[in-house]
Amino acid sequence: MTRRLLRQLSTFAGAFAVVAIAAALVQPSSATTNPPTCALLASDPAYGIIGNPAIKSATSSIVPASGTDVSYCQVNLLYGTNPNQNINIVVGLPLSFVDGGSGGVQGAWNGRTQGLGGGGCAGNLIVTPAVDAGYVGSGTDLGHSGGDCTPGVNPDGTYNYQFIEDFIRNAIKQQVLWAKFITRVYYGEPAVFNY
Repeated sequence: MTRRLLRQLSTFAGAFAVVAIAAALVQPSSATTNPPTCALLASDPAYGIIGNPAIKSATSSIVPASGTDVSYCQVNLLYGTNPNQNINIVVGLPLSFVDGGSGGVQGAWNGRTQGLGGGGCAGNLIVTPAVDAGYVGSGTDLGHSGGDCTPGVNPDGTYNYQFIEDFIRNAIKQQVLWAKFITRVYYGEPAVFNY
């Protein structure tokens, strides 16, 4: 390599280091942000859940430890943009440092989210396996209960498009979007990885 090329690479590396340090200084850290407690997460409009026009109802509360399951914050949402759309979404969050969590990236959280699904026509609202491993776990009922796909066809033989769209698209999309949003609000920082 020529000396000129080496000087250019050295200058580039120095400039890159300055930019990286500056970016690190402006990134919000969990120590400087003021994330909410679990109790306030779904009850205070300032956190973007309650008062959202697509959220029909929302609750958040700490689920106590039981057996081998850890204590965590559970958020229950009923999502719907019309009277016929009723998608239940559950988000389980390892306790943040504000709620007494410790040992993870922020509180008891490992910095990752994990969407959980069901089989066949069934959704899944059980998030404890993911939460016990330190993940934010989320699940949905896919807009219906019972795991039965029969409501996809109306009694007159026509398709129930609301059921079909919620089952194949809307419910999972909203599960992922709300899990990421609630994670960022509760911990004061976004997930590093989403599964």
